Amino acid sequence: MTTPGTKAPDSTEVLIDSVARALNAAGIPCVLWGHLLWAVHGVPTTSPWVDLVIPDVSLEAAKGILTTSRFSKALVTCPDPTTCDAGSSPGRQHPHPAFHMHIEGMDSIALHLQSETLWFLPPFDPSLANPRGCQLPLYLALACGDTAVLPHQSRLGMGAFQLDQTMVLIPKAHVLVEALVGIAARDYGK
Repeated sequence: MTTPGTKAPDSTEVLIDSVARALNAAGIPCVLWGHLLWAVHGVPTTSPWVDLVIPDVSLEAAKGILTTSRFSKALVTCPDPTTCDAGSSPGRQHPHPAFHMHIEGMDSIALHLQSETLWFLPPFDPSLANPRGCQLPLYLALACGDTAVLPHQSRLGMGAFQLDQTMVLIPKAHVLVEALVGIAARDYGK
């Protein structure tokens, strides 16, 4: 659903929302991460990577959902995660994803563990798998029209999601900065 008078959401938003809904339906909370999170917070990016943070204990279940569910774009298993730029190759910025798949017409969708990205936050509560039905913690927001997110700027391709009913959670800007500084300090010299 979109706000009247706005352009339809782009296919990346639709894909991210459908993956978040599939994970949420299995009781797995997830939070947007990486370059697309930067874009929501107003930092221009051209990266086609879709990154989500999940609870560490949910990795196997989340992998199963990505490999068996049907989404708006086909997901394909990576033939060689050790050399793939989207996986564990040295060209990928830290932290490396715990799992990734390739997306038809894009680059990849990756799952990151909370212990590697947002370790300083309390463990994601299972209630976050229903982000519209729970009280969100102060450090998280929905990726659409929330006051913690810049308004959508279609010509720049950044800001809030255009999907009014999105289930995609994001860390607020100050949490993103804290995470990036913490990761840089932790991984310095790696």
